[in-house]
Amino acid sequence: MEDNIKDNIKDNIKDNIKDYIKDNIDMQVKKINISNDSKYSKNYKIKKFKKDAYPDVKPGTILNNKYIIDDRLGRGRFSIVYSAHDIDGNKFAIKMYRCGGRFKKYFDNELHIFNIICNINSTDYNIDKHSCINDYFITYIESFAYVKYYEGIWKSTIHACVVFNLMGDKIFKLLKYIYDNGDKGLPMNTVSNITKQLLIGLNILHTNNIIHTDLSMSNILLTKKIHELNSNDDIKVVISDLGTSTITDNYFKKYIGSMESNSPEALLELKYTTSTDIWSLGCDVYELITGDPLFDFDDEDELSNSDSMTIINDNIDGKNIDSDIDSDIEVLGGQEYEGFMWTDDGYDTDDISSGEDNDPTWDAEYQHLKQMEELIGKMPKYMTRLANNYFNSRGNLLHNPEIKSKTIIERLIECDVDNYEANIAGDFISKCIRYVPNERETAKQLLTHPFITGEKFVIAGNEKKENKNRSKKKKKGKKNNKK
Repeated sequence: MEDNIKDNIKDNIKDNIKDYIKDNIDMQVKKINISNDSKYSKNYKIKKFKKDAYPDVKPGTILNNKYIIDDRLGRGRFSIVYSAHDIDGNKFAIKMYRCGGRFKKYFDNELHIFNIICNINSTDYNIDKHSCINDYFITYIESFAYVKYYEGIWKSTIHACVVFNLMGDKIFKLLKYIYDNGDKGLPMNTVSNITKQLLIGLNILHTNNIIHTDLSMSNILLTKKIHELNSNDDIKVVISDLGTSTITDNYFKKYIGSMESNSPEALLELKYTTSTDIWSLGCDVYELITGDPLFDFDDEDELSNSDSMTIINDNIDGKNIDSDIDSDIEVLGGQEYEGFMWTDDGYDTDDISSGEDNDPTWDAEYQHLKQMEELIGKMPKYMTRLANNYFNSRGNLLHNPEIKSKTIIERLIECDVDNYEANIAGDFISKCIRYVPNERETAKQLLTHPFITGEKFVIAGNEKKENKNRSKKKKKGKKNNKK
């Protein structure tokens, strides 16, 4: 049955991509006659008609002759997501992209990523026999285009649409619900189960050379609405929003992620790998446990690198971001760390947020880097040398801010997490939150950690005590045998 579903989805994607390229997609046209309406003056046309407009559909609108719009679920930089149903009562989520070639690129990229996922064989992964690939990602159904036509001014907007199965709430809403009811965070075993599901999904993506790029709390969805959950055992999650995902050998975007869960390399606008998702996962796990973000910013400073939204396959001429940087390769542990810098070939580098002439100390990125140092120590020099707008030649943050060091385990204990649980969770998170990308553990490796498997975890410093106890027991056993 899984193979049939996979084949149907794969054929559906291929057909839609083919039709889209040929501009023969079955388009639904919504006509708005504004020629006789006095409010639609020439001045109105200039102000209201936008070539990159968001879609504007009302509840009850029928799309693609089958989907009836129910409500708007949310709006992002590229699209609006609506809930909908068909005549049989089946429920769907429809992602409608803004019109224009700039946003069509994200639609094309999303279909490309789903096409890869649909070709993945679940038998190649250690997946529960009752599960399939689609249990770890939001499920693609089909795609089409919606055309809104302004008859009075003879213009139209075309919106690419992607249909998914309708999921539950975003997981951060569950944390908010818990907070509103006088508590914070989820039980450790529940966080462990959620993390395992995310790791399986990441392992599938990374094994197929896909980087999600934005594994934030906003892109982890519950499979049920919060009010439908009867117990913590009902909590299942999927990874969503693959529109900005990228292939490792063909980068789609240069600026990625959400500020609070961004890796150091993404924050400093350096090249990233699949391990950038592992850093984000570590941030998510901490927040699921405590209810608080690992790296916290004031609301006014909660900026997202996604605001740049730079496509890097456009072959746009930009300035060379390497020009003022020493191009020598740093040697780390006997190994050369190569390919860390972007080249200017084929990438849009006009939107660089270095701000070298400004005082960076109140910049969100600066505060983020300061919090990283407080948590895991100083950043390696080969990285600070590539960010001289934040660091001096000695690798210290500019203006020498006071650094209040505190480990992840200490932070967890401060949040009233049990000592043993704080140590096992802290050890897991510390394997994700590391400056050097290739020093972070992979999703496959993390699946074997005691935090996920439930195996006994020996707290650092207690190993000698346990070894002494074992040796004492052995000696007692020998004495008893002699007697």
